[in-house]
Amino acid sequence: MPGVTDRAWRQVSVTSMECLGAQKCPMAEECFSELARHRAAESDVVVTNHAMLAVSAFEGLAVLPEYDVVVVDEAHELQDRVTGAVSGQLSVAMIHAAASSARKHTAITVDALNAAADRLELAIMGAPSGLLPNGLNDEQLDGVDQLREACRAALSDSKGDSSNAVDGGRQLARSRLMLILELCERLLSARENREVVWLSRNSSFDPQQGYTAPDEDSPALINIAPLSVAGRLREGLFAGHTVVLTSATLAIGSAFEATAGGLGLTGQGAPSWTGVDVGSPFDYPKQGMLYVAKHLPKPGRGTSPEALDELEELIKASHGGALCLFSSRRAAEDAAEAMRSRLDVDILCQGESTMAALVRQFAEEEDTCLFGTMSLWQGVDVPGGSCRLVVIDRIPFPRPDDPLMTARSRAVAQAGGNGFMAVSATHAAIRLAQGAGRLIRSTGDKGSWQYWIHGFRRSATATSSGQRCRPSGPPRTVQWCAVPRTSLRRVGHGLRQGPSGEGALERVRPRVSAGPRRLCP
Repeated sequence: MPGVTDRAWRQVSVTSMECLGAQKCPMAEECFSELARHRAAESDVVVTNHAMLAVSAFEGLAVLPEYDVVVVDEAHELQDRVTGAVSGQLSVAMIHAAASSARKHTAITVDALNAAADRLELAIMGAPSGLLPNGLNDEQLDGVDQLREACRAALSDSKGDSSNAVDGGRQLARSRLMLILELCERLLSARENREVVWLSRNSSFDPQQGYTAPDEDSPALINIAPLSVAGRLREGLFAGHTVVLTSATLAIGSAFEATAGGLGLTGQGAPSWTGVDVGSPFDYPKQGMLYVAKHLPKPGRGTSPEALDELEELIKASHGGALCLFSSRRAAEDAAEAMRSRLDVDILCQGESTMAALVRQFAEEEDTCLFGTMSLWQGVDVPGGSCRLVVIDRIPFPRPDDPLMTARSRAVAQAGGNGFMAVSATHAAIRLAQGAGRLIRSTGDKGSWQYWIHGFRRSATATSSGQRCRPSGPPRTVQWCAVPRTSLRRVGHGLRQGPSGEGALERVRPRVSAGPRRLCP
């Protein structure tokens, strides 16, 4: 929620495990979730999101009514959204908070709970952030096991008298203990259940470097997530239901197998499915041009001076109207600062306001430029002349230190496959196609042009990963010459002539989408 910190939100909300349920909660009659659930039960069509679908399908909670058909829009995100919904995180602060809420109901066993928290803190203190390929070590597992036993004792000691009226405080305390107990059980059986475990820390913002990085001095957090959600999706979503998955980027090239595999639709026992590519209503050769600046130096940690010079030339040629997508927040902010000092156009940058406000201003002001990161790569719908140039700084491969992606790549390699191609290149291809799709949003977007600053270089034309990452958007590729600059100048000149001028762009009223579209079961 914009303007609300994660810490503040946790203080005024409860998780699904902490929820008392309508039968026990004294606030049930005015609970937003319960009211929404009742409305959904009476509806013929329910619109919800991927996370809610995952909770309903995999956690056994009746948050959605029975359904016959599920239509999943933006289905390229389904695997990641489901993974996030069934992931867990355990922290020492979380244990102490549970102990504090349980103290009035079980004073003796709370001391054992705090002692277990202190032992676990010592076991993970000083351990570096990142993937734990073999799971927790023996000392850490012993700490988790002690915590599990302390949770069991506290739960047993806090049952109370079942004949008494509902005690909301007791129920909340028990729900928190049960959540910790569940996480302990998962951590202790992570290897057998093929779950990925890693340590993380809260991020801190470095104003000089302009990016967030883990604060290694902050307390460690233990994270756990399934290596794959394919089996869960197969059993919890696809079994017994007709499911329609839609997205402009489900296919890699013309094949759906990579996406289908991640969703549990391939292999022995998988349900039958059919992939249908309905094509595009857009005439990309006439509406857009793909430009790869191969002469730029290889991308490094920052944005090179040569890349900034070229970005300046591109934006000048298009008279603004540029959506510039970067692989990191630091790169976006550095480029925005550089362009503000060089260009006489308004430059908006992600983080300076809410995403909805930035996209709205970008859509309404034809010469304004918008710089940002992954949040802008999808869900931004600005047809018409306001977005006539899309710039992507590099192929959006996942971070090399991403623990879940690393674990999945290793698993593919151990099975005899190519982990990089199956995981990283597939991820990059889908994200790249999503970013490219920000340019042509309607059949009226005539004269819009697509440009890529750098990142393809040799890989886009010579290597298998580059070919996999070539988007299905504008098919023509040109090198830097007068052609793209001249074309962009014609686009900008046409906009300034107005709708009655010769060669002017057809204008379409901008539509602003503040987030991804929703699932419609």
